[in-house]
Amino acid sequence: MIMQVQINTVVHNCASTSRVLGKMASQAWVAERAIPLLKKKSSVGAKEIQEHLKEKYNIQILYQTAWYGRQRAADRLFGKWDDFLSN
Repeated sequence: MIMQVQINTVVHNCASTSRVLGKMASQAWVAERAIPLLKKKSSVGAKEIQEHLKEKYNIQILYQTAWYGRQRAADRLFGKWDDFLSN
C-alpha cells in the first residue's frame, strides 16, 4: 500500500474561521502584554488594551478576554483586592 501526503499551501478563508475572535489570545497572554501598559498607566482600561493589542499584534480579541487579562495583570502588579480586604 502506497500513501501520498499532500500539503495545501492555499490560504483557507471559510466563513467559520473568519468569525472566530482571539484564536490564540488567552487571558494569560493578554495579561503578559498588559503588564507594561499598567506600569506606565495604572488606570488603563480593557478597551485600551484591546486596541493596543490589535494595533501591535494585528489580533482581534474579545472585550471579555481583555478585561480578564487586565485583571490578571493588575493582580500580579498590585496584589489581589481580596488580600487588601483580609488585612
